[in-house]
Amino acid sequence: MIDIPALDARVRALVAQGRMEEAEALVRPHLASGSGPMPLWRLLAHTIRPQGKLTETRAIQEMLVDSLPGELATRFDLAETALLLGDFDRGWREYHWRYSLDHTTRIERKVQSPRWDGRPIPGQTLLIHDEQGFGDTFQFLRMVSWAKERSQARLILEINPEALSLAKRAKGFDEIVVRGAIPPRFDVHCEMMSLPMVMGLQLSDLPGTVPYLSPDRARLAKWRKRLAKLPRPLVALVWAGRPSHHNDANRSMSLADLAPLALPGVTYLAIQKGPKAEEAKGPPPGMSLVCLSDEITDFEDTAAILAIADLLISVDSSPVHLAGALGRPAWVMLPFVPDWRWLLDRADTPWYPSLRLFRQRRRGEWAPVLDEMAKSLGRLRPNDVGADDPPEIEQAKVPSPIPDSPIVLKECRHGRMLFLWRDIYVGRSLDLYGEFSHLETTLFTQFAQPGMVVIEVGANIGAHTVSLAQMVGPQGIVVALEPQRVIFQLLCANVALNGLFNVRTHQAAAGRKAGTLMVPPLDYAAENNFGGISLGSEAGGESVPVITLDSLALPAVHIIKIDVEGMEADVLAGARQLIARDRPVLYLENDRREKSPALIRLLDKLGYECWWHTLPMFNPDNAAGRRENVFPGILSLNLVCLPNERPLVMDGFHKVAGPDDWPLP
Repeated sequence: MIDIPALDARVRALVAQGRMEEAEALVRPHLASGSGPMPLWRLLAHTIRPQGKLTETRAIQEMLVDSLPGELATRFDLAETALLLGDFDRGWREYHWRYSLDHTTRIERKVQSPRWDGRPIPGQTLLIHDEQGFGDTFQFLRMVSWAKERSQARLILEINPEALSLAKRAKGFDEIVVRGAIPPRFDVHCEMMSLPMVMGLQLSDLPGTVPYLSPDRARLAKWRKRLAKLPRPLVALVWAGRPSHHNDANRSMSLADLAPLALPGVTYLAIQKGPKAEEAKGPPPGMSLVCLSDEITDFEDTAAILAIADLLISVDSSPVHLAGALGRPAWVMLPFVPDWRWLLDRADTPWYPSLRLFRQRRRGEWAPVLDEMAKSLGRLRPNDVGADDPPEIEQAKVPSPIPDSPIVLKECRHGRMLFLWRDIYVGRSLDLYGEFSHLETTLFTQFAQPGMVVIEVGANIGAHTVSLAQMVGPQGIVVALEPQRVIFQLLCANVALNGLFNVRTHQAAAGRKAGTLMVPPLDYAAENNFGGISLGSEAGGESVPVITLDSLALPAVHIIKIDVEGMEADVLAGARQLIARDRPVLYLENDRREKSPALIRLLDKLGYECWWHTLPMFNPDNAAGRRENVFPGILSLNLVCLPNERPLVMDGFHKVAGPDDWPLP
């Protein structure tokens, strides 16, 4: 007879001491037959999950949920494991049960109105309210504007007092109120952390538009003056999270632990808050540390400091999420089994493009993490990461040809380029590196020859148009389509600046049939991914024509490049005659996993073999010679497609095995 209470007490005592293997060894013999009391299976899951045995943990948790569906704590445990493994469908569904647990019931808002189910509710009012930690609020504020678009409702955002002023500068709501005040009348409500469930959030939806928060200009001016005389690089530092967090013992450190980071020439800014802030008075030997903790009154101060600093180094805590939401570079130190949002086995995160993750390889061992970080930090130089970002901090350094213009003119690898310096990918790449996705251009040289005809759908400002036009020469033709009026104007300007008379530009989208689409209204002076805009029927936008590629009536076509944010199949459907006649090389962006199987099946029907072209945005051999990668972990997922009848093998490329093939884990 097993004395389960006694065994439970012994196992939990060992777990509390971090002796997981010993705890597991106590439980395993009682379950060797594959069956046993449910409390013992629960204990086993608690002992093996911290060891990283997540597949087995999940299997046990699913068995427990199937057997005891009313045991809500287990459902919540399953949610965190599923999310950590990247299973958003199951994870968000089970995560909803957090409201039945002690640590969330005290902060859940009790309302009588129904919870929004994700469907459009035009004419109604939707209340979205945050209900958990500051990091959660900063992370999921991005979804407020998505909910506004999906619901078509009047949206009221209720936010905690500490994040209120930052949230006011975000977008997506009609009215904002502070938590604790009585909100205006509303018809339906939704907790901010329930938005992923009701909206069916998938990894492919991330990151959305980043940054979506911005620092206050008055605080920026204050902190620029405060930090002006400090030698760069300036590295903000946080070594501990909130002590009451359930996983704080695994994620937090002492300042003394960070001694390996005491490198000459680096100025650290201690922005640690809470009980651990006192440690800044006695930094490790050799560490140049300026303690700002007592001067920081709120998150507005923290945001301004992060906007000025070259880098944030932090444990998993709210400043990390604030940095990510601001689009600021941050290096995050993660325990062996991290919080669910950081996923597994990757140095980047889909939530925040500007973050780099440094993970423990063994439980509790921070020394290798700090050694790796110190090596990377030793290569950091002033302005390598973020000293020029965001541009409003150092406006005098922006080489704009027009005072106060959002447009920059620079000499780049393939010629002179005008670009929006607040475009977070194309503009930032051209500004820092003098090129954009040059590894794609390198591929095109294998196919594009003088005299060829190339169609580029979704040409943006012409970063690739210019190089393609140079490859095909004066006797060749490049037909470039771009629907966004302002972006199209820059495309035309870049073609003219480089004397490319062989380029024919069209302000149009391409589709399966002729018609019109709406380009959503955008602020081109604000930060955005202007190459990642999806077209649709948004009210208040600009109407643009949709044409078919077949209607271009070109004498021949040799290459078609398509980058249209999920509308690739529509473009191909409108080019069937052209494809059947000329059998051109196809190069398509394919970064939306939910749409990939259908696209691959369509290409198979068209008689094409496909290879994945997965490449990083950063080119270490870039034109500017800059070594620091400001796009860590950001990949471009594309398909190189060749007609079946063309006997060519793409050496070094992964051939698409079938509709469900995907290049990422």
